[in-house]
Amino acid sequence: MSTEGVRELIERTAREQTLPGAVWVTIREGRTAVDAVGHEPDSVFRIASLTKPLVAMLTLCLADRGVLALDDRIDRWLPELSGRRVLRALGSDLDDTVPVRRALTVHDLLTMGMGFGWHPAFDGSQPLQRAITDHGLGPSAFAPAMDPATWLEQVGALPMIHQPGEGWLYDSSHTALGILLERTGGADLDALLAEHVTGPLGMGETTYTLDERTLPRLPALLTGDPPTIERPAGDPEANITPAIRGGATGLFSTAADLTRLALAFLGEDTGLPGGVIDAMRQDHRAPGQRAMSELFLEPGTGWGYGVSVDVRPRYGSTDRFGWSGGTGTTLFADPRRRTAGILLTQVGFDAEFMSPLLKRFWQLTA
Repeated sequence: MSTEGVRELIERTAREQTLPGAVWVTIREGRTAVDAVGHEPDSVFRIASLTKPLVAMLTLCLADRGVLALDDRIDRWLPELSGRRVLRALGSDLDDTVPVRRALTVHDLLTMGMGFGWHPAFDGSQPLQRAITDHGLGPSAFAPAMDPATWLEQVGALPMIHQPGEGWLYDSSHTALGILLERTGGADLDALLAEHVTGPLGMGETTYTLDERTLPRLPALLTGDPPTIERPAGDPEANITPAIRGGATGLFSTAADLTRLALAFLGEDTGLPGGVIDAMRQDHRAPGQRAMSELFLEPGTGWGYGVSVDVRPRYGSTDRFGWSGGTGTTLFADPRRRTAGILLTQVGFDAEFMSPLLKRFWQLTA
């Protein structure tokens, strides 16, 4: 693991590309190193899809307490998504459908199997994709700009793309999961996470809404290629409670908080129920999900609960698991090698230089 190499990489990228800064953490054999270029080490970041692992952990904690079971039908809490039909084919008209063969379960949501979401095969020609786009239901670094009831109503009015659990479509399953957990747990996701996950882990600055004292530590968010500012530094909208506390995206966090998550991934005693991390890091894809997922996930990876998992040697190991967020954030851990890495920027992965930067970061920290 070359921490000096990482600093050189970030400094070079900051000089040559539109990268205002980054904070990163490396963990090896119990030693944690934090470094930063351009941002302060205590900066607060929009972590986008790094929300998913935390919401998956919450689901497993509630299952351990008997609040729900992974094989529970979701229409028990989300009746708006019951009674739907399934497209005959991806490009079919919205009324060209077949009956659904079984009810959706909590496990289906955890494994991106609800039959609704985004996929690389979408090319703009499919009627359902156009409907998803027109209604603002597609994936984004930000949670949908509508309340949960409206989101469920709009999704429930559209057909499913595949039978429950027989395909893999990104993002929307976790949005539905977040709404389900709020209805199941009887509280908003901030409160549920604080009680069951972020509280026990000591992640006190991981939240969906920033207070005014924290706003000055929030960098600007850049998106596009070349990147331009989408949200300003200290964005006052971050102080507004979102319409949906997303199970897929929406959390803010810090390097210190995410280090505690990485240590939990490495097996540190956290106070969480036993078996939560092991359950997350298994490849839970059903056979019918593999082909669809492989068009989205990186080669050699599968999908666990809220995280991708290495199923073939990548970066020297088959034990890595973690995930990345579209705002330029990433966290992976390797329990066998006792290593983990975190890279936090606020430049979206739609910038051409970000994917090579990420790959090189993982090569240096393996």
